[in-house]
Amino acid sequence: MRLPPLRTLLFFEAVGRHESLARAATELGVSPGAVSQQLRSLQEELKVRLVEKAGRGIRLTPVGRDYFAALNRGFGAFQEAQRIVQSHRASADLTVSAVPSIVSNWLVERLHRWQMSDPDAKIRIESAHDEPDIVASNIDFRITYGEQSQVHAARREMFRDRVRPVCSPKLVDPQERLEPADLLALPLIHIFWKPQFGEAPSWEQWFESVGAPYRDGRGPSLSFSLNALAIDAAANGRGVVLGQQTLISNHLVNGRLFVALDRPMPLGAPYYVCYASRATDKPAAARFLDWLMAEAARDRAALGQARA
Repeated sequence: MRLPPLRTLLFFEAVGRHESLARAATELGVSPGAVSQQLRSLQEELKVRLVEKAGRGIRLTPVGRDYFAALNRGFGAFQEAQRIVQSHRASADLTVSAVPSIVSNWLVERLHRWQMSDPDAKIRIESAHDEPDIVASNIDFRITYGEQSQVHAARREMFRDRVRPVCSPKLVDPQERLEPADLLALPLIHIFWKPQFGEAPSWEQWFESVGAPYRDGRGPSLSFSLNALAIDAAANGRGVVLGQQTLISNHLVNGRLFVALDRPMPLGAPYYVCYASRATDKPAAARFLDWLMAEAARDRAALGQARA
């Protein structure tokens, strides 16, 4: 069976959707006369009437409605094929979501190494406390903390961070030897997390971990809901903060912060990278995950942790 020309079928499909020669012509960018000519040619080839007059316009005949329905499904398949091609064309593009502290103080500090290793891949970074639906949102990877990772289909442990008291040389002479009790005379910076992440490491917990008494309220204090803000405040000489090792490494290197007391306390849970099962189908995504886990392995080694 010989099929009518594709152009003729395209014109009829537009007529069928609009049931109007004028609107079909506008969509196709031709004159109504050109649409009428293609429609007449198709009816002559098929030897059947597909449209009929209805007042001042037209409507599909019963056979025309059936023919249009079948054609419409076929053109829908063409559109789906086009979407597949566009999806593959965008396969180098990645979207990564992470909790704000990881974005600002961990991921951004390391992304230049990823860009050097894969310069053609494009990456979009989203910062959010709340866990996104990574499938519905087309997010390739989500970096999050603790039990929040369990809502995602797949996850891999990155590292379990630890905190130490750090401050700026503006506040304390780095050559001065401090004891836990000395910190109580300094401004202490507190961090509180969103409820879904559990309890943030507190000064009370840290003093207990080193076997020293803690008395709150001895000096001025600041409290922040974001690690990044607390770290910046400490770097500007506003007080001593329990800084997460992986988040303050750059500040330690450039001298904005130093470790006031090298008595680390581990966090209550690890960080995880989470992803949908289809995420690693993208070649760029598989490479990014390998790179991310290699970066996490560096931190695990620095934290004295075994391979995850």
